[in-house]
Formats: sequence, structure tokens, C-alpha cells
Amino acid sequence: MKQLLVIWLVLLLSVRVTVKGAEGADTALVKPATEDEQHYIMAATAVDWWRGGLSAGVVFSVLPQPLTEYPIPAPMIELRGRFALPLNLAIYGRLGSNIATNIGQIGAMWTLNLPVVSLGGGLSGFITYGNITYIDGFNVVHERLTFYPMATASLRLEKVTLTARIEAEVLSYRRSRLGDAEGDNGNDRKNQDVIGYTRYDRQLTGGAITLSIEQPFWKNTHILLGVTFAYSRTPYQAWFLYNTFDDRLFSTEFFAGFIL
Repeated sequence: MKQLLVIWLVLLLSVRVTVKGAEGADTALVKPATEDEQHYIMAATAVDWWRGGLSAGVVFSVLPQPLTEYPIPAPMIELRGRFALPLNLAIYGRLGSNIATNIGQIGAMWTLNLPVVSLGGGLSGFITYGNITYIDGFNVVHERLTFYPMATASLRLEKVTLTARIEAEVLSYRRSRLGDAEGDNGNDRKNQDVIGYTRYDRQLTGGAITLSIEQPFWKNTHILLGVTFAYSRTPYQAWFLYNTFDDRLFSTEFFAGFIL
């Protein structure tokens, strides 16, 4: 898990170095980014090879109310990025943390530019690491690996890019530990023990729809705004809450960031 996060962080840093080193270079592969080409953190737009993009911002998640007495916001700082490859391929992902919950995502996608519209599809792996051992009365550690196959479409306007992304949530692995006690309940969800850990083998646990907009903000600054509506038995934001009846829960996640 830690190795994947380190690899993704190195990738993001290398993207910025690649773009900076290409400034002023006259090459067919790397050109100065036009205004529209800065809109590709979430967009399905296919762009020049080796071009990277990065956004830094915040996420506000609303925890599922059936698990809480009232809606509780869960803020997080995050980085989102994308790096273009040949053949209309791209690597994309995100990193986020609020100390208690830490996430890392990396995936690959293929995109196709049509007049005005861009289409794409891909697959990503999503790691969640939760740790609440620093608060009196809590001693909980959680690890999770989820895969998200997705399809996406973008509408390219003159200065604005609108994107919609549909994802399926496939839970591959989950482990939780409360205190010093551990137990393994295999794939038997009916007999889960909250002080042990559970493994799921490619279980479809939900899905999500993300809507985003990328547009100019001030002078040469661009911003990314979006919202994700998720319907899941295991929302990552609520990893420390126990879904007693194994219901699918609705959660909302708002995100905003500056495109660097």
C-alpha cells in the first residue's frame, strides 16, 4: 500500500518537472498548453503525449445519514492528476488525507476526441487507509482495496469543459482491526465480527456518478469544481462506522481545486 502511494507521488512530481522542462521547447510532442488543454484533470479530452496536469484542492464529503444521527461533513485535502500517453492513453489518479482517512488512487484510461464531445473508459485501483488510534477511546485501523471500472464523456465548450463519469465499485479486499483483537471471517458477511477483519473477493458493492466543470478563474488561473453521488454498501468516507444491515448507502462528495 505504501509503495503504491509513493509511486503515485513520484509520478505527480515528475509530471510537473516534465512540463516545466518543456517550456519554450519547439517540439511536436510537447507544446505550450493552450487554454483548453488545461482542462484535462477530469475531462476525457485526448491531448498531446507526455502532457501532465495537476490540481490541488479540498473535498467535503457528507457521511451517510443512516449511520449517523445527522449529516456530518468530512473535509479532506487532495491532489488530482492526469498524465497523457501515446495512443490516446492516460494515467490518472488522486491522493487525499484528513489524518484519520487516507486515500490513494491510480488508473489508466483511453480517450477519443469527437467534434465537441470526448469519450473515454478506464479502470483504477483505490486504496483506503484509516487510522483512529490517537483519540482516547478509539483504537481502529482499516485497510481497503477497491477497483473502479468507469466510462466518461466530456463536452468541450469555448472556455469550459463539462464532464460526467459513471463508475462501478468492486470491493476486492478489506481489513479492519479494533484494539489488539483480530479475527478472520473469510467471505461470510453474515457472521462478520467488528473486531476482526473481512476479505471480499470481487464483490460489486455499489457505484457512483461524478459531474465536474473545469474553467478559467482569474487571469491564467483555472479551477476544477465537481460533485460525486455514490451509492455503496461500503463508502470509504464512513470506514469507521458499522453498516449493521449491509444496506447500500447514499453519500455525497463535493470537490474543488486549482489547476496547477
